[in-house]
Parts: sequence; C-alpha cells; structure tokens
Amino acid sequence: MKRIVLGLLGLLACSALSAEANKVKVDVYVVNVSKLDLAAGKYTANLELSLTGPGSKDLKFNLLNGEFEPGKLENTTEPEEAAQGITTYKAVANLDFDPDFAKFPWDVQDLSIYLVSEKKTDEIVFEPVTGEESSIAERANFPGWKIQHDKPTVSETSFQHPNEKFSVYEFPIEISRNPLASFMKVFFPLLIMILLSLLAVFVGPGAIANRLTIVTGTLLGAVMFQLNATSSLPQIGYLTLADKIFLATYISFLINVGLTMYMWKKNDAKNEEAVKKIYNMALYVVPGASLVVYILAIALA
Repeated sequence: MKRIVLGLLGLLACSALSAEANKVKVDVYVVNVSKLDLAAGKYTANLELSLTGPGSKDLKFNLLNGEFEPGKLENTTEPEEAAQGITTYKAVANLDFDPDFAKFPWDVQDLSIYLVSEKKTDEIVFEPVTGEESSIAERANFPGWKIQHDKPTVSETSFQHPNEKFSVYEFPIEISRNPLASFMKVFFPLLIMILLSLLAVFVGPGAIANRLTIVTGTLLGAVMFQLNATSSLPQIGYLTLADKIFLATYISFLINVGLTMYMWKKNDAKNEEAVKKIYNMALYVVPGASLVVYILAIALA
C-alpha cells in the first residue's frame, strides 16, 4: 500500500513538473504605434517580446491578427538572459483589427495583439506576466486618440483540426477619441443649429416668412455639416451615433417646417384664429417631439 501511495505521489509530481515545463511566460512591451488606417483596419506596432521558460528557446510563434515584417523579428537575447531561460525579441508587426464606428464620434477601436504558438497546448502553453510597470510606452499614441491597455489574457484556438488546440496570448489595446474634442467638433455646431430652430418657434405669426427662412436655413446647414463631419469615415453599412442624432435633428426641423407652412396657409386664408391655435400648438409640439426623437436616437445607438 505504501508503495502504491508513493508511486501515485511520484506520478503527480512528474505531472506537475511536466505541466510547469510546458508553460512559457509572455511579456509584451509596445514601444511605438504608427500608420493607423481606419478604413482598412490596419496599424503598425514596434514591439519588445520576452518569453520565459524552458520551452522558450527556439519557440516559433506568429501573430493571429497580422504578421511580422520580414526581417524585423530580431532575437536580442543576452547570454545572462539565456542562462535564466529568457528569450527576448524586437519586432515590427503589421496588425489587423475590425473597425467599429457605431458610437462615432465617441467610438472605441480594439487594437489587441494576439500571439499564437506553433506548438500545440500539450507541448507549450502561454502564461501572461503581470507587473506594475506599463506595457505601453508614453510616446506610443496616435494623434487625436487616447490609447490604453488592460491585463493580458491567455486562451486557446484551433485551425484545421478542432481537436488540435494552440495557445493564444492576448494583449488588449483600445484607442478612443477625446470625448470633449469630439463633442465640440461634431455635436456643438449641431446644437447651435437646433437651438436656432427651436428659437424660431417663438417668431410670431406676423413674421412667418422669417420663421421659415430660419428653419430651412438651419436644416440645409445641418445636412451640409453632416457630410463634412462624417467625411473621414469609410463606407459602412450601418448608422453611427452621429447619423442617428442628425436624423433626429432632421425630423425635428421638418416638424417645425411643416407647422410653419400650415400656419402660413391659414394666414393666407385670413383665418387668424387657426393661425393663433397652430402657433400655440407649435410652442409645445416642436420641443416635445424633438425631445422624443433625440431620446429614441440615443436609446437605439
């Protein structure tokens, strides 16, 4: 019985040692980023990679969402590092990502980096290295964007054969636009147009032509401004947050125009009572309907 127990303990110890030997700790440091192409969903990153573990020497790995530039994956391991089982690299990576503009101009783009081992998980398993130091250099940034990262994680993937699993190291990176700058560039001018349209509601029946001029002028201005504000976006098959806000604005303007034209018609018919009734109704209908369509636009974003 004692021999059986000792044998089982030996097997467990060997299994634990084998599992530990299969682990390779991965650390990624982003030195710089450049060539952001939102339309194509591509960017370039200069990386420093560190692999630690018995299996790190001569371990081959690739990028799951891109490729290393030919000749730009350089082994920079020092003799002291090699003695400790550490292998380091410098690399230039051309990476792909899926652009998402649904929240434009407050969109967030996922630029995560995925490393995948060429050996299956029964031979090599990645493990993230966690530390207090930042894994992105301060100079690594795209103009007009804020870059941030989260804790790295490890998962598995398969290619041709579902039963063959490969370890994947994910280094999460996200970039986002400055919220205040985006508001000032896209929504603040639109807000001024909306206020002008709403103020036109208070123009009395005696100046219907001026009221119509104000509303139609702001409507045309909003249309031209939308074309300019969204001109930097690629061709996409869905509405962004900005598109929905502009659409709600057009509905608000059209309600105002419709009531103004109706009031003009009654004024030409010398129906002063109907004109006054429409004027008083517009004071509540235009702001109320505008509030409803904006709430719907934001809720559906």
